[in-house]
Amino acid sequence: MIYHELGRDVLNATTADDWYQHWRPVAADACPVCMGSGHDQIKGNKNRPCGGCFGLGKVRKDGEPPTDMWELAEAA
Repeated sequence: MIYHELGRDVLNATTADDWYQHWRPVAADACPVCMGSGHDQIKGNKNRPCGGCFGLGKVRKDGEPPTDMWELAEAA
């Protein structure tokens, strides 16, 4: 598999087995910052929650990140 990593603008290659083992589709309600993982993708720190979704990995139905505890509860 060859894929283009948009964040770093590089082409990468991997085996098909590795691709299917480590990659997953991004859900429609996944946070655009962390892609649904819930941790800080930009700094690469898995011990810190994502700033876009507060570690939830999801956003509101309109695609915007939650801004207060009620919107966070709605996204959860």
